Amino acid sequence: MSDLRAWLEVFSCVSRIPFAEMERVDESTDEDFLGRMADCLEGSPLLHSVAIGRADADGVLRPVAAAGPFRAQILGDVRVFFAPDHPHARSVSVRALREDRTLVVSDYLHSEYLQHPSLAGWRETLAKIGIRWLAAAPIGGQKTPWGVLVLAGTGKLPPAELELASTILARFIADSLRLREAQRRTLGLHRQLQQVAERDPLTDLPNRRALQRALALPRALDGAGRTAVVMLDLDDFKVVNDELSHQAGDLVLLTLAERLRASLRRGDFVARYGGDEFVLILQGCAERNAAEEVLARLEQSLLQPLSVAGREWTLKASMGVALAVDHPAQDAERLLRLADLALYRAKALKGQRSRSWCFANAEDSPRQGAALCSSSPAEIDDDTRP
Repeated sequence: MSDLRAWLEVFSCVSRIPFAEMERVDESTDEDFLGRMADCLEGSPLLHSVAIGRADADGVLRPVAAAGPFRAQILGDVRVFFAPDHPHARSVSVRALREDRTLVVSDYLHSEYLQHPSLAGWRETLAKIGIRWLAAAPIGGQKTPWGVLVLAGTGKLPPAELELASTILARFIADSLRLREAQRRTLGLHRQLQQVAERDPLTDLPNRRALQRALALPRALDGAGRTAVVMLDLDDFKVVNDELSHQAGDLVLLTLAERLRASLRRGDFVARYGGDEFVLILQGCAERNAAEEVLARLEQSLLQPLSVAGREWTLKASMGVALAVDHPAQDAERLLRLADLALYRAKALKGQRSRSWCFANAEDSPRQGAALCSSSPAEIDDDTRP
């Protein structure tokens, strides 16, 4: 294989890494990313060893990625100090970092740095392997070099070729790191915008848009029909707004949101549907008793009085409940509609029911709307259907 073709294969392999990593930029570290780049370089017959070192603020060049026979040793043992008065300052890697230019040593074994008595053992190891040349190219940062790319090989290659190839690779690594940082910032901004778009500004609960996205998720029905969808509506909320003030109404909604959060369990979901309506998605509710435990805890928390505009107020709510186990053929969106129908029944029977909620019947369809409250079934007749 010609040297040109070998270099082209190196560049081709390295250039694919950023695109392959694009979708998981927030899952992998820069060290993982650089390690995959180093692996590409290791596969070339032109190279024996590869190291990528990062310049720390404390004046140490620390390897963050390596490839080749010395990989474990480089990552585990090598630390290069680049203070001007330290002996390491004469090394090729530190000089490339400090001078911000690519350096190539064609006869590395006889370089001035390797003649230091403390490096006799390392020089002997390199001689046995047959290392002939070493190239170090700075990896540029925004203002100062981020680190250094170090390449070593056993073949005889033209210094100009090594300088050009090392410089191109180092610049590509620097550009890739900047691209990753830009992608992370973009993802962060996207998440912030999504959070703003999917949060209710008053209660900071998920809003209707977030609810729709949650209902569309495959796990919305937890895969085993153990989900309960609950529609909750405050009773007599209009009185608060009309007789007290809209500010008092906001306080009531904030209090309700806090009590909803406190009453639900990990894995449950609550959203403000609009106005004084809220939607709960309860997991692990294979039976009505399981849902009723959560609803009873919520009902009890609502009974705690709060002071609103100088008056003591007790929150009361009506709830419609649709259990996935009662409606196995329905998806999460249809369960929401069934819960809404059950809520209408709960509101209609507000003066008769013994609890705050009604369950949608197993025989119901979204177009029918009969529902079962916690009062006696005999109290429900066709004249009260919404």
